[in-house]
Amino acid sequence: EAFHVYSFQNYELLQQNDVPEILKADLSVIYLTLLGCQIQNIAEFDFLTQPSANQKRMALKNLLQQNLIIFENKQFKLTHLGQQVVQLPLEIPEALAIIFSLKTCTQTSDKVCKLIAILNSVEQFFSQASDDVKQQRKQFLNNKSDHLMLLSIFEQFIESDNQQSFCKRFGVQMRTMEYIHRVYLQLIEIRAQLLKKEQIQLQNGEFDEKDIIKVLSQGYKNNIVLRGKDDRSYEKEGLVTMIHPSSGVKGGPKLM
Repeated sequence: EAFHVYSFQNYELLQQNDVPEILKADLSVIYLTLLGCQIQNIAEFDFLTQPSANQKRMALKNLLQQNLIIFENKQFKLTHLGQQVVQLPLEIPEALAIIFSLKTCTQTSDKVCKLIAILNSVEQFFSQASDDVKQQRKQFLNNKSDHLMLLSIFEQFIESDNQQSFCKRFGVQMRTMEYIHRVYLQLIEIRAQLLKKEQIQLQNGEFDEKDIIKVLSQGYKNNIVLRGKDDRSYEKEGLVTMIHPSSGVKGGPKLM
C-alpha cells in the first residue's frame, strides 16, 4: 500500500475534481481529426465537457494560419496540406516539418527526421562528464542552434564503429541514443509511406544547413522566439527564457 504525502498548504490547493483533459489539450489536433472523419461543424461540436471559447478560437486561428483548414460555404474544410497532416501519426509540427522537407534533397529530409527524433526524446541526452569530456564535446558546438549540435553528435554516434565507446568519450547517454535511433527509423518509414501515397520522389542534391533551419521554422513556427536585447535570453509573447551558460547560441541568431 502506498500513500502520496502533501503538506497542509499544498493539500488545500488541490481541486475537488480532476480537470478534464479536453480543457487542457490543444484543440488543433482534435479539430483536424474531426475534419478527417468528415465532421465539418467543428466549431459547434458537442463535446462532453465544452472547452472555453478562447480555446476554440485559438485552435481555429492556429489551423487557419498554418493553412491546414479553410472556411468555405459557412463550414471548415481540410486543405491538401491538412489532409497530409491528418494521415501522419505525428504531432502537427512534426508532420509539417516532414512534409516541407520533401521539397528539399534526400540528405536534408533525413536530417530533419533525425532532429524530430531528437526532439521526441525525453531522456537526458548527456551524462555527468569530467572537464576533459566536456572539452571533447566542444568540437560539436554550433552557434546557430543547440539542436544542430545534438544532430552532429547523433550522426557521429550512428557512424561510429564502437557506439558504446563513443558515448563514454563524449559523455552521451547510450540508452537515449538508441531510443532516438529507433524513432528516426520509424519516421523514415512514415515518410516512405507519404512519398508513395503522394507519388513524390526525393531529389538528390547538395545539403545546405539553411534548408534545415527553414524547414523546421515552417513546421515549428509557433515555437519561434526573439532574442532579447541582453543576448542572454529569448522571448515569446512576454515569456522570457534564459540561454544556458553552456549553450553554443550565445550571441547567436535573432530568431530561433
